[in-house]
Amino acid sequence: MFLSVVFCFPVLLTLFCCLIITCECVQRKPALHSDLIEEVDTKKLDSLLEEEEYIAVFFYTRSCEECKEILEELEKIDDEADDYGVSFVKISERAAAKKHGVTEFPSLVYFKNKEPSIYEGDLMNEEQVLDWLTSIESMDLPDKIEEVNSKNLQNVIDDHDYVAVLVCYA
Repeated sequence: MFLSVVFCFPVLLTLFCCLIITCECVQRKPALHSDLIEEVDTKKLDSLLEEEEYIAVFFYTRSCEECKEILEELEKIDDEADDYGVSFVKISERAAAKKHGVTEFPSLVYFKNKEPSIYEGDLMNEEQVLDWLTSIESMDLPDKIEEVNSKNLQNVIDDHDYVAVLVCYA
């Protein structure tokens, strides 16, 4: 019995170390790409608009230097917007821009149940953009009970005198 424990200990230790190293590598990989806003084409955008309740779309041109700078700022808030249930994508196809009423580049359009709203503020101010995307007014859908996460719920509570909450457990 003692021999088998002594023999197994180095093997188990080696396996444990390999497992830790593997886990660290797996955990680090997503961080490399998590801050990037996904590039989509027209077909993918149309699909997302059908599937997603809230989606922010950055329309840009590849030759625009200002667009690159703005994109860097918007990528700083991509994960936070996602926490509020707002998907963030970018597209450089002019036909898609025209289809959705975008005439100037760069532009940020917020689709709420397929209804577009063009951002009129400073796209370089990521705090202002995030506030616009996550404000109760932007997310409000009339005649519908909203499904919210803890951040959305806190915004609702802060903005209203009375709030009714239905909690469902899956």
